[in-house]
Amino acid sequence: MRQTIRIWWTWALYVLVIQMFAFPAVEAVQDSPSFLHPWLYPLLACVWLLLTWRTLARRLCVTPEGVRSHCVWRSQFVSWDEVVEFETLPTGGMYEFPAAILLTRRLVIFKGVFGLCSDVESPVDKVVKHLNERCDEAWR
Repeated sequence: MRQTIRIWWTWALYVLVIQMFAFPAVEAVQDSPSFLHPWLYPLLACVWLLLTWRTLARRLCVTPEGVRSHCVWRSQFVSWDEVVEFETLPTGGMYEFPAAILLTRRLVIFKGVFGLCSDVESPVDKVVKHLNERCDEAWR
């Protein structure tokens, strides 16, 4: 029952966003005093590589214990015992994320995968449908 879920095109989008933010940082390093360059360039490269790696590692991991969401800033885990249902949650009118409704009526948004909002069945809807099937299996 171990499975990794990714929406592939989101990798490219997020990496491009990281690249866009890297250019002003390079400009700032170039404008700094020259004696700082030997320390700032490696630091900038390390931060850029870390963010790129975390971006490329975005995913949902489905295990017998629960669902783990790996995203750029943090990871989340939700046990099958706590989940009532999964749903698609649109945020900002443009993107939608899978979200879990817990027994405590709390809503946990899994930002490890996302997609564009759609009137027809989107990739996130397919992920939510799959997660609900897994949730039903876990509750049996």
